[in-house]
Amino acid sequence: MRSRAGEGKKQYFKIVHMCIIFSAAWDQSDKFVKIYLALKDVHKISADNVEVKFTERSFSVLVKDLDGKNHEMTVLNLLYPINEQDSYKKDFGSNQSFYFLRLPLHILHHINSSKPCYLLQPSH
Repeated sequence: MRSRAGEGKKQYFKIVHMCIIFSAAWDQSDKFVKIYLALKDVHKISADNVEVKFTERSFSVLVKDLDGKNHEMTVLNLLYPINEQDSYKKDFGSNQSFYFLRLPLHILHHINSSKPCYLLQPSH
């Protein structure tokens, strides 16, 4: 009798819990927005474990395998477009526990208006 390829082999799957990141700090100038994500012990994982995706009106962050869990934040429908090609992530070295995202704004006429103009809706 012939054995089939893969017959008798067991497959194992790793179950990973997903945590949603709800808390972030942000700062905005007329040219860019800085997003700060506080995550305990994020400095202990490889920068390769942090995936960031930018589109013209959204961004998402996925931090993989931080204390056995994945952490995710997605912000959709930004009030104004960002320059996705110039947006980037940055960690703050071995002693910090937060990540930084920089999202350059497109130069828009409304930024020079007398009213405050926010990329993210401020909470009151």
